[in-house]
Amino acid sequence: MLINHYHRDYRGVEIDRIDNDGHYEAGNLRLVNKRDNLRNKHTNKLIRYKGDTIVAADLWSYLKRDHPGFSLSHGTTAKLAAAGVPIEEI
Repeated sequence: MLINHYHRDYRGVEIDRIDNDGHYEAGNLRLVNKRDNLRNKHTNKLIRYKGDTIVAADLWSYLKRDHPGFSLSHGTTAKLAAAGVPIEEI
């Protein structure tokens, strides 16, 4: 039941399941923005970066933050990470 979920204006939020293997039911629902909802999918490739598990599509942001001169595009970085190319080689 969504009545118990508070959000300032409910604009730009989507219903997301906390556990994708669970049902759309009380206790397994949350309100998130579209970006976070897209990252909570079975089809996402998860990788390890500096001890954290992240979605391969987010690696570019981490690398740009940690290495400002990083020159690969977002798309290329995501494809390489999803293909299993080690981060050190990317």
